[in-house]
Parts: sequence; structure tokens; C-alpha cells
Amino acid sequence: MLIEILAAANFVLGAFDAYITKSRIEEYGPQVELNSLLKWMATHLGPSIASVIGVMGPVIGWTLAAVSFNWPLLLAFWVGFNVKRVETQLVSLFVLRHWHKAQKLIEDYKKSGGSGATLPPGESTPKEPPPNIWKYSERKNGR
Repeated sequence: MLIEILAAANFVLGAFDAYITKSRIEEYGPQVELNSLLKWMATHLGPSIASVIGVMGPVIGWTLAAVSFNWPLLLAFWVGFNVKRVETQLVSLFVLRHWHKAQKLIEDYKKSGGSGATLPPGESTPKEPPPNIWKYSERKNGR
């Protein structure tokens, strides 16, 4: 029973990883992949076939080997490995989402004709630094 649960978990995690990989290749192009074999397959065979062969192929192979030899510990290792791969993909999606938001904010600011100031209207940067900075610079210079 345990080995079947691990096999199903491994397959689901691999399928999710393949889906995210395919989505990223379609959106950003094959150069987004670090795996040179996946990059080559995405260029020559397309992102869908590349993600199925490049991601799901090894997952299915590992799962079949571990199930056929009745090695639940090895399968548990591969499930943990796939959990980490999915986590890395999710972090990557999170970072890309925030990067796109920041890029959009910068573009909107440039389109609005911003003057370069980042303070709200009515506020200004003081012309002289606060007094504690002068005291620090005097001590450093030995005055």
C-alpha cells in the first residue's frame, strides 16, 4: 500500500513539474531552461514533447524501477527529490510574478511623466543632513 501511494505522489509531482516547465518554456523560450538536453528538445521538438520526455520520462523510469524491485525507500527518496523540484519551480514562478509587477510599476511611472522624485507630493528631501551625521563625520576625521 505504501509503495502505491509513493508511486502516485511521485507521478503527480512529476506531472506538475512537467506542466510548469512547459509553461515557462512557452512563455520565455527554451533559453529559460538550465538543463541543456531539455533546452535542445524544446528547440527541436517543442515545449510539450520536451517536458513530457525530459521531465516525465525519468520520473516514470524511476517509479517503475522502484516499484518493480519493491524498493519503497528509493521511491521515497525520489518523491522527496520531486517535492524539492516542484518547490523550486513555485519559487521561480513567485519571483517572476513579482518581477513582472515591479517592471509594470516602473513602466507606469515612466509613462506618467514622473520627474524622478520618489517622495509623495508636498514632501521634500532636506537640504542639510541631520545633525548626528555631522557628529559622526567629525569623529571620523579626527576633529
